[in-house]
Amino acid sequence: MSAGAVSIANLTVKLGPLPALLDVHLEVPPGGRLAVVGPSGAGKTTLLRAIAGLVVPRAGSIRISGREATRAREVLLPPEHRRVGLVFQSLALWPHMTVERTLAFAGAGDGARELAARVGLDKRLRSTPDQLSGGEQQRLALARALAPDPEVLLLDEPFAHLDAPLRAELAEWLLELLAERGTTLLVATHQREVAFALARDLVVLDHGAVRDAGPLDALTLAPRSATTVRQLGLGTVLEGRFEDPGLRTPFGLLSLEGEGKARCAVVRPEQVRLVAPDEGASARVLACELARPDAREARFALVVEREGTRLRALSTQPRERGELLGVQIVGPCRRVSPS
Repeated sequence: MSAGAVSIANLTVKLGPLPALLDVHLEVPPGGRLAVVGPSGAGKTTLLRAIAGLVVPRAGSIRISGREATRAREVLLPPEHRRVGLVFQSLALWPHMTVERTLAFAGAGDGARELAARVGLDKRLRSTPDQLSGGEQQRLALARALAPDPEVLLLDEPFAHLDAPLRAELAEWLLELLAERGTTLLVATHQREVAFALARDLVVLDHGAVRDAGPLDALTLAPRSATTVRQLGLGTVLEGRFEDPGLRTPFGLLSLEGEGKARCAVVRPEQVRLVAPDEGASARVLACELARPDAREARFALVVEREGTRLRALSTQPRERGELLGVQIVGPCRRVSPS
């Protein structure tokens, strides 16, 4: 059995009075693609910095391609010897260097022009970062990280400031390069579109602890925590009172799937049926926006409210703010932990 590209055990990091990471376990196989998601302050950036060797943990260990790189209170393998590439959210490009010089200095050497061409910067070889567009700067930062041919590439909010079409274009290009090189990818992001585009597996962090982990498709179908639901935009988490065999909420008694006596369940937008006010739990429309237009049928995303509780729904027709309607929730709702 081959060693994992990144193996983390019992990792705890303190950057202040509270732990930034708490007893994190993680295993990423060679060539794997993992997204680390979670709200701001969850510990995503700290995890990447620890893997890169820029943070010393209070406890635990990190192994990279079978080599012990970090253990409690000690960095055994310096960052420059880890074969790990890191792209910071700020990009941190060298302002005085041209595209060609940046890639050559970072490790591409005589292959700098070829690498620049692969990322669409062959006509910008003599340009400095301030002369590049946002998308070009992002390409340069990614190419610089790949120039020394790292075993592991770490990306911190890689497409945070780019629009959707450019994100899709860069993701396609990046996946092609990673597949050619067999590079392992870990990406920290709060954007579910980035996680869906780049990752096969997912780790959900909140307050430094792992709340969920597993294949992306499995967690999308069967999330275990409310944090997962919110970060991936899978639906609305409703809290209520457990009444065997369901959960009593402002929108009625929900039937449940999953184990335990949950106080929380996820309601997916497609489970919400909008009816006349006297046919379901009455609610008012708070917001309505076009969600998914296509040639056959437009879809509208709604937020409705009842007794101070909000619920997301879909509609085939626009609804007016303040409109009164009825809500029925159909099918079983999955139990999730509250965090």
